[in-house]
Amino acid sequence: MDINVNLKVTFDETPALLNCLAALAESLQRICAVTTEPELLPANPPETGKNVGTPAPAEPAPAAPAQPAVPAAPARVYTLPELQAACAPLMDQGKLNELQQVVASFGVTSLLDIPEARYGELATKLRELGARL
Repeated sequence: MDINVNLKVTFDETPALLNCLAALAESLQRICAVTTEPELLPANPPETGKNVGTPAPAEPAPAAPAQPAVPAAPARVYTLPELQAACAPLMDQGKLNELQQVVASFGVTSLLDIPEARYGELATKLRELGARL
């Protein structure tokens, strides 16, 4: 007997929720990017010779193997059309003044004047206003 269950969950989109989801996605990308395991210490060779039954002099403990660096996920590259599309719903919500303040925070008067190198920073600020990117 097969049973199918459909469940629809709706969340109110808030900047805090979007920031949490973005942080979760980044953490998952970092976890998934780790493909190597730390190196194991070599096994000690068995002792041979005349003093096998006597305790060996204390030796310093071997250093723990270096943990491989976790590669960071590459930063997402945004395009101007994506950013413009994200602004439209914000304007529909009456957030024009907030959008103008965000643009002004980059020292420019138009979205078109924001340097492409700062699009990621702009995307973050738009998400804080509630934009979906």
